[in-house]
Amino acid sequence: MNPELKRNILIEMSVQRLVAMPFILGLIFAAAWALEGVTGLITTTEVLFWVLVFLWGTRKAAGAFEAEMVNNTWDSQRLSALTAVQIFGGKLFGSTSFVLYGALISLFVGVVGRLNLHATSLVLPDSISPSTIILDQSEIAFSAAYDLLAGLLGLVVAMFVAVVLMARTRSAKGISVTLCQLFAIAAAGVFADRLGNFGLTSFGRNFGQNADSIVTVDWYGLAVPIVWFIGATLIVFLLWAVLGTIRQLRSVLQFRGYRWAWAVFVLFVGAYLAGFDSLYQRAPTFANQAFIFLYVVWFAAAAFTYLAVFTETKSLQGYRSYLAALKRLRFSDILQHQPFWLTSLFILIIALVLALVLGDAQTGLRSEIDRDLARLLNLSSASFDFKVLLIVVSLFLLRDCLLVITLNFSPNRRRADLAALVYLAVLYAIIPLLLNGFDLDQTMLFSFFVPQVGGGLIASAWPVALEVIFVAVLMVIRWRKVRQPMAVDTA
Repeated sequence: MNPELKRNILIEMSVQRLVAMPFILGLIFAAAWALEGVTGLITTTEVLFWVLVFLWGTRKAAGAFEAEMVNNTWDSQRLSALTAVQIFGGKLFGSTSFVLYGALISLFVGVVGRLNLHATSLVLPDSISPSTIILDQSEIAFSAAYDLLAGLLGLVVAMFVAVVLMARTRSAKGISVTLCQLFAIAAAGVFADRLGNFGLTSFGRNFGQNADSIVTVDWYGLAVPIVWFIGATLIVFLLWAVLGTIRQLRSVLQFRGYRWAWAVFVLFVGAYLAGFDSLYQRAPTFANQAFIFLYVVWFAAAAFTYLAVFTETKSLQGYRSYLAALKRLRFSDILQHQPFWLTSLFILIIALVLALVLGDAQTGLRSEIDRDLARLLNLSSASFDFKVLLIVVSLFLLRDCLLVITLNFSPNRRRADLAALVYLAVLYAIIPLLLNGFDLDQTMLFSFFVPQVGGGLIASAWPVALEVIFVAVLMVIRWRKVRQPMAVDTA
């Protein structure tokens, strides 16, 4: 048996707790049954399940790593023979075992209540097949499995955020259990809300025999039943969350991580989102569809570049190792030490170049995109150019990333990321507001601070290009001057 799992279960699951949990839940269930009947019981079990998993379970999952730091036991665990998978499984199912015990009881009672409700209230006329009861049972099974997977996603996301914070700060004070919990609730809550809106209300129609009534989602031109699509999406993102947490744990334990996973994840998210694009549905040729796919990948890569540059560890030793690998031209070491934000940026640049090449031949499609984006940005479609938007925004993104890295190349860099956020807020919000208030030449001056796409490529790009050069030179100067003891690479 996994030693970490066994240790946590022994800590969490005492005999007193094993008896107390079903006893207390039983009293709550009995009160709900007495007051509201079966429907009240079902509602109570649902509320208890989400309270146990989201409000308690996510704190336990993240708190497992905080406890290691508080008790000064993490270093000894790092030196043990436990693998990242064992630590992950032990803390996921061990530290939350008591919570999952209560949640599974609530889920089971809710399933029994639903089965009882369907069996006692369903009246079958002669025109309806008895198989309708099986369809209702399928609905109940799907709903229970979906709730369980959404709850697991919340627990895994809480663990992932805790490990990321632990790698950044290396202290218990840096692990905010509440922050981990909020991220977990946000991630899993998206799927729970989707099921509430589409799943239970349309489940019968998706399993029904009338194909015209099936509720579907259009994805890459395919009409997929929405409950199956949401369920498959939940499973896939749960697997990605598990892989990401294990990869981050391997990095903290100083094992070689799955660096390729980040690039694949960025491409996957871009490909996933591209299937929903309404323009993709109307693209008649493969070249049109490839162009739509590339520009959606570009947007996804841009978002993940910003996410990575602010969240990943930016140790000087990690950048030294990366530069040394570049000098030796050793691909495995380059891949191992390359920062995630740089990987996302490379994907963005490749998608940008390919989109520009394909876009030159997609005149009609580009015109349609120009009209849609111009309407979205409240600009004149006559002066709007989608190509200019991609290039200018890419330059601003590069400037911002270089600024963040420059601030981290300093002896006192504990709050470098926070300082970068302040600088970016000044550049993107405060200064443009001042310029607008003083009624200065907004077209030229605004190009230094916010993307401008109405004046052509040269007029829109040269101000931010100068900023990129300036920040890059400043970064090189900072890199050469920095004097800091060699730190252990946790990137």
